Amino acid sequence: MLWGGFVGQYQSGAAGVTNPAFQRRDTRIDFSWNATGPGGSLSPEFNTKGWSSFSGSWTGQVMAATSETYTFQVIATGGVALYYRPTGTTAWTTLYADYANGTKTGQKAVALTAGTSYDICVHYWQPATSGRLQLGWSSPSIPFQVIEAATPLGINGAVALPGEPGNMFADLMKQAGAFTAYSNTQQTVAVDAQGWPLADATLPVWSSGRELDGTYQLSFAGEAQVTDWANLGSFSVGGVSYGSVLPAGVGYDAATNTTSATWTVAAASAPTTATLGFGQSQRTATSAVGSGITNLQILRPVAPGSATTHAAGELFSAQYKSFLSYFTGIRFMDYLAINGNKQQHWADRVTPGLGSQYQAVSGYGWQGKGGSLEYLVALANETGKDVWINIPAYVDDDYVTKLAQLLAFGSDGTNPYTSAQANPVYPPLNSNLKVYVEYGNELWNGAYQQSSANQSLANAAVAAGGSPLNYDGSTDQTVWAKRRVVDRTVRISSLFRAVWGDGGMMTRVRPVFEWQYGNANNTAAIGLTYLENYYDNADGVAHVASPHPANYYLWGGGAGWYQTSTAASGSTVSAIYAGSVTNPSTEGDAIWALGFGLHEMGYEGGFEVGGDNPTAVQLAADTDPNAQGFETTAINKFFQLGGGTPFVFNSAGLTSYGVASPTIADQNTPKMQAILAAISAARPASSFAWPLPIDAGNIPVSFAMGVTPSGTSTGTLAHVGDYISWSVNVETAGSFTITTDAANPAAVQIRLDGAPIATGSWTGTLPVGLHGIMVRNLSSAGTSLTKLMVTKATTTTTAKTATK
Repeated sequence: MLWGGFVGQYQSGAAGVTNPAFQRRDTRIDFSWNATGPGGSLSPEFNTKGWSSFSGSWTGQVMAATSETYTFQVIATGGVALYYRPTGTTAWTTLYADYANGTKTGQKAVALTAGTSYDICVHYWQPATSGRLQLGWSSPSIPFQVIEAATPLGINGAVALPGEPGNMFADLMKQAGAFTAYSNTQQTVAVDAQGWPLADATLPVWSSGRELDGTYQLSFAGEAQVTDWANLGSFSVGGVSYGSVLPAGVGYDAATNTTSATWTVAAASAPTTATLGFGQSQRTATSAVGSGITNLQILRPVAPGSATTHAAGELFSAQYKSFLSYFTGIRFMDYLAINGNKQQHWADRVTPGLGSQYQAVSGYGWQGKGGSLEYLVALANETGKDVWINIPAYVDDDYVTKLAQLLAFGSDGTNPYTSAQANPVYPPLNSNLKVYVEYGNELWNGAYQQSSANQSLANAAVAAGGSPLNYDGSTDQTVWAKRRVVDRTVRISSLFRAVWGDGGMMTRVRPVFEWQYGNANNTAAIGLTYLENYYDNADGVAHVASPHPANYYLWGGGAGWYQTSTAASGSTVSAIYAGSVTNPSTEGDAIWALGFGLHEMGYEGGFEVGGDNPTAVQLAADTDPNAQGFETTAINKFFQLGGGTPFVFNSAGLTSYGVASPTIADQNTPKMQAILAAISAARPASSFAWPLPIDAGNIPVSFAMGVTPSGTSTGTLAHVGDYISWSVNVETAGSFTITTDAANPAAVQIRLDGAPIATGSWTGTLPVGLHGIMVRNLSSAGTSLTKLMVTKATTTTTAKTATK
């Protein structure tokens, strides 16, 4: 589909959608609902745990990749109606309608034209708490699949920091700094377990010019004199303005022990550092003066300069959710503060009950301990987006298991549930969403502390004895470290499988292994070769009792896909844009991924000028109108070079990378315009792999797209497990024969998309799309070859492989 998803509207009751409680852009329609309802969050409009029935309505656009007859299929357990029309026309055509309760499957064949947009509308009525709804399609050349984004694009999301430009939370308190002494912000103040002050205190609200002007709604338990130390705005209660000091007792409701007031900040004042002092404080009417306050909320205005604030209980800012709505997934690397995260045990994590999600702790990085997992899930559910979770480098197996349980079943705010709940305190990830799981972030990057931690953990494992990291007698510590990234990922994948079951793996749970650009420093080669040699016994030694290939443990692999101008160091913006867009490493990354049956995933990237330390000229170039064309080229190159799903870095900021700039309130940027153009059109065709069918069918070893420990240039496979890989692009599905000119055909195992399919020669059907063909040596005597041969065949044996 186009535009990143179907716009869904939801309403309690099975009488249809007339006044929706909430709306979101769902990245796919593939739901299994239960008692928690369709919302999946504690935000009032999304808190659907009390809904005994509901109605949903989805609209969106689809675009076929080929001109042929497509069969739409809808599966539902309530009433359902499916309609379509060519975009730009007014009359809907009913494809299927069955308004009765009960499970049904409806199909309708429609001739579609490649490159033409069609509107889709789905109405659904669910009479009970449980239900099912799925929308998919198939064609003669494309197997059945749930309808997904035509051009998938993910985004690296915001972090919970004071003044962070993503303005993630609706309640500013949730990303404020820690309370300090009332009269000296350089001194600490005693706080309770949730971070609320036990005495008069001052709150550092924001520390930069990244916040909104407009009206904020303050409320807290207790009473206090509230002072705007920087005199940024004016407090008011009941229409009476009190300037920068709200007297103690004003706005206080004794019945609820709550103080409420508005705080209006002028546009000229917003860039100044903000601190609020709470003096003469009393937690309750019977508490001593100077006893502090609790449960402070500072609800943001819904837009710059607005007099309307977010509603009480709303979790996330409207502008942040609006920005995220066009992406298909959110990577939470920064939100989880992964690059400086030293959490080891489940008890170390940040919980949603804390006053602020920003927890600055000695020994951690500048982003603190990261935000709670419950809010991560809630944001994904409210926006309808897949999640990419980075797991801290130090955590133990119990942490990983509990993370898997929290995603599957929800939590009580401290611990996850271990089975589905009728009324979870914090709901699990919605059933239509995927979760990508990555161990750490750039563990090859020595600039981050977790890189040295990974090396130390690898050394310790080998020193303890019995470690698979040196299964072959390797004494190279750098090799151990690179193997450990994969080894830990295999363990994480297995722990998730124990919670989600085999059926949940690679369908909803998708572990990924990300390496250095284009296999730099052999980060892909060492990791993937180790995985299959050891965990699939590919080297001929029975290391494990139950061997499995790489794509049993991993769904995806890849690297960053950053691109810049070839004239990025130009002295003027015009000089910078006189250059062209550089090439990313995506082709090399796709080769490695495809060879092992993985989906290429670009974890960070996009067009940028200046990197981490841009000059003023480079910053100006990043928001110059020319950036739109260069960002478009960067996205196109990613897909043309074999990329699968790119995640852009990052959501907002006055940096080289910010898509919204300088804040999330400023979304109409050249980069965002390029992204919107990309998701509203067909996915650019890949042009990097060998096209099939080809004349003669011969692909020489010299053009092999892969590596082997023996080297591909000679075609000599000297050791058991040595391999050569090619990437191919099947343009027309059909029957093919795959073989080689190996001197000893019986020694050559043929693998397609990561799975062994034959020895010596294979004939079968190859679906349309990108595929990896690998040949692997099985003989201790070795073998050699000069080419792979892929020719049209007449006899067909269907390959056990998925369309890329």
